[in-house]
Amino acid sequence: MVNTSGSIDFCCIAKPSVLRGDDGKILDISKTTLKEAWNGKDMRDIRMAMLQGERVESCKHCYLQEEVGKKSFRQMHNDEWERRIGEEAIHERIEASYANDFALEEHDPLYLDLRLGNLCNLSCRMCNSFNSSTIAKEDSKLTDVEEDYTRIQEKTYGKRPDWINSTEYREKFDADDFWDNIYEWMPNLRKVYMTGGEPTMIKNNMEFLNLAAEQGHSSHINVFMNTNCTNANQKFLDSISKFESVDLNASLDGVGVVNEFIRGTKSWDIIQRNYRSMLDLPNVNSNITPVLQIYNLNRIHEILYLANDLTNEYYSDSDWKHIGVDILINTHPNYLDVRNLPVEMRQDAKNRLIEFKNECSMLYEKSWLIKNSVDGIIGYLDQEQLDNWKENLTDFVKMTEVWDRQRNTNFSIVDDDLYQAIRKMI
Repeated sequence: MVNTSGSIDFCCIAKPSVLRGDDGKILDISKTTLKEAWNGKDMRDIRMAMLQGERVESCKHCYLQEEVGKKSFRQMHNDEWERRIGEEAIHERIEASYANDFALEEHDPLYLDLRLGNLCNLSCRMCNSFNSSTIAKEDSKLTDVEEDYTRIQEKTYGKRPDWINSTEYREKFDADDFWDNIYEWMPNLRKVYMTGGEPTMIKNNMEFLNLAAEQGHSSHINVFMNTNCTNANQKFLDSISKFESVDLNASLDGVGVVNEFIRGTKSWDIIQRNYRSMLDLPNVNSNITPVLQIYNLNRIHEILYLANDLTNEYYSDSDWKHIGVDILINTHPNYLDVRNLPVEMRQDAKNRLIEFKNECSMLYEKSWLIKNSVDGIIGYLDQEQLDNWKENLTDFVKMTEVWDRQRNTNFSIVDDDLYQAIRKMI
């Protein structure tokens, strides 16, 4: 994985996921090639731990999902790659790894996660400067001006790095050495995940897609993207239409005003139109990936009903193709985690998910992703309240107030009862 900072990581879910060299410094594409990182000490140590059944500390988010009954990112990838390349090919890599101090010099990566910059047009409340240039600009206005904002952001993410808005930062993703490795690996790639930032706005993403298509690799590379659906321009649609297989995750955290509030946009009508233009392409499959957080707790079910409506609209006459929903769980920033609320305050949300199971039973039963999400989130909503809930909810209210002043919004339009209840608790 190449992160938006230019660091070389091993997984987008793991925290921390950065790879380090023998000197302890973070590996970065400006100083280290992808090939060097692929068989560096950290990658070898992670392979060794995984193959020997040891828990990797950075993977605790996946272990948490597994504990509440939700299939984790780790488990989904195990299933996916067994399906894609077969058990024999996996064991061949395992044996090669054991035989060579857990390096894989004769096996190139099959899957790249490319986050080639933080260019983004939205400012999602669970996001940060590392993944959104819009938030980075907002952050520069608020830091050292809003005392509570500065304190909470630094506690959550550390001090804002100087590189965030620099020209040097943006140029590192254009370096020849960086692209040489990617082009060398391209013939063997089976999947490329692109996000950001907003991937449809990042020029290097489009250049990769166009080159892969020109060289005939679009027949074996599955393109997987997370998109906020605000920028489905014709060039983008033309690029992805050349690939045999495209999976698009629509990053929608609610319906209508809920999505607009969380993501800092007033474009729900545009988003719906763009999403439909993507679904119209015959090679595109899609899921919706909301992030469960306090802001959408009581309205997360609306995304499931949206998926049901879109499935009926687009796929009712097909061989049961459908829109899936993978509800992601926010645990960072921790002030947005729904476990800060008492269990009894989460029961309405749980009951609405149970109602969906009953009312849309066909989609629930046939879509393993939706079933996994609904059942997993029901389990998560029953988790005990966090020990430091009061501190976190105090931060939640402070951050909400700052953002609402900055963006001329108000959480009360989304869930006034919940907001007033939280304010009374602290």
